Amino acid sequence: MRLLLRVMVSGLLATSGVAYLMAAAQRWWPACKLGRFDEPACVRVQNDDYGYLVPAGPWIPAGDAAQLAGLALVCLAVAVATLPWLWPPRHVGVSLATAVPAGAIALMGATTWSAGLSGSPVSGAEGWVPLAGVLWCFGLPSVLLAAAAVRMDDAPRGTTRWRVVAALLLGLANPLADYFIGSAAVGYVSHDYTPWVETVSAALLLSAALVTWPSTRGPARAGGPVAAPHRRDEQLATT
Repeated sequence: MRLLLRVMVSGLLATSGVAYLMAAAQRWWPACKLGRFDEPACVRVQNDDYGYLVPAGPWIPAGDAAQLAGLALVCLAVAVATLPWLWPPRHVGVSLATAVPAGAIALMGATTWSAGLSGSPVSGAEGWVPLAGVLWCFGLPSVLLAAAAVRMDDAPRGTTRWRVVAALLLGLANPLADYFIGSAAVGYVSHDYTPWVETVSAALLLSAALVTWPSTRGPARAGGPVAAPHRRDEQLATT
């Protein structure tokens, strides 16, 4: 069962990263090629009307970007809600607390996917999206780092640093970090939305999918292989 959960979490994070990258490509390719962000076609899609995370009106859908991004967020939500339970020794309170930002991310993902499916903007999102965004950008890193650090001395040997790395990778995979890290990486800041910054989250999620394995390694089993009994002549030879 534990192995299946590890496979599930790693697979969900990898799926999230790939879907997030594909969503970005729907909006930015081929209009925004690297080094050509000031061309008219690229400047046009930088407009906030092309944004696809919980899109509010007016909204111009960019292919299947909203559906792909919605899938990415739902996969991320399930993965981060499950991951702390694979970090022994578990702290039930901290692990349960992860469900709060995970639920916010899942709600944003389901709403984004639904908007992409219908091709219509989300109505009434102004009331809850800012709170969900705060839970994602600030709440998730906090609870994941707390889950990674709790009872760290009792964690299986060699897993503590990987738990912290996983928490940091997943904590930084959000739109706010994307904007600052991505803008610095491409050396360009848009008046609306900088092209390709979503690739930061995609890379972080794919990295987290790999780090899941060493961070969730369980405690070593007690005991070792039982040595075969010595033959009588070998016992006599040593006396």
